Amino acid sequence: MATFSATDAAFSGFTLARSRPRVFLIWGLVLLAVSLVTSTVTILTVGQALTDLQATSQSNDQEAAARSLLTLAPYYVVALLLTLLYYGVATAAVNRMVLRPDDSRNAFIRLGGDEGRMVIVMVVQWLIGVGVVIAAMLLTGLLAGVASAAGGAVAGVIVGIVAGVAGVALALLVSVRLSLALSQTFATGRVNIFGSWALTKGNFWPILGAYLLAIILLIVTYLLAFALMSVVAIAIGGGLTGVTSLFQPDMSTLASFFTPVMIVYSVIGGFLSALAMMVMYAPAATIYREIAQPLAADVFS
Repeated sequence: MATFSATDAAFSGFTLARSRPRVFLIWGLVLLAVSLVTSTVTILTVGQALTDLQATSQSNDQEAAARSLLTLAPYYVVALLLTLLYYGVATAAVNRMVLRPDDSRNAFIRLGGDEGRMVIVMVVQWLIGVGVVIAAMLLTGLLAGVASAAGGAVAGVIVGIVAGVAGVALALLVSVRLSLALSQTFATGRVNIFGSWALTKGNFWPILGAYLLAIILLIVTYLLAFALMSVVAIAIGGGLTGVTSLFQPDMSTLASFFTPVMIVYSVIGGFLSALAMMVMYAPAATIYREIAQPLAADVFS
């Protein structure tokens, strides 16, 4: 059975950013540009509608909220499609860095068959995840109901808790066992959803540990970045009002949105998003490389 270092996999995203500073810089600038363009187009097209929706949500006016959501429906559909495209490009780019380190043209960013297959795999994985969660919830409710009818309310609660924990464990098991599907699909050029199940056999706990450590590291990085951004927002945004604007920006007009605080936030966010892409997707690609491609060249050499 092939083995790998869970610690090395967890830190692989940070290693990529450090060993490929030019790529990291380009990704940060690209994501900054995407953020600025997306915000500008959103404000010019549905900015007022989003502002109205926020206002109706705070006033609990359900009819007005429903009208706003109906108006925004096309926007949300387009946003969903663009989000899928974004993550397809992001996952393919990171996998390309790890699995094809010499294919560095355009800073590893492409838009083609690899990216399309990434989108397909992500959609299928999402559907599988939703199916597992729904099945677990229905089974938990059924078992809790049967136990409650047979042994009383306390028995129902206990069985419900146990079944709920088992459902979460099942969802986690399926997620980890299928987590190499993106990398395997990228490496083989063929959509493969369930081949990951065999690849991860016997490595569940190391893989889970690598993912959890990567997530913890990313959370710490985000907290540090937010602390820095909060200091900046207080300094140039007029106290706590500047911090509040990070969570609820005024999207009614371009002038109200692109304040000094939001511009700085967008710049930091662009590079933070670039790092997040590497940290979140590099571990699976690294694990796949070590398990399925033990003779591949070391991307970090």
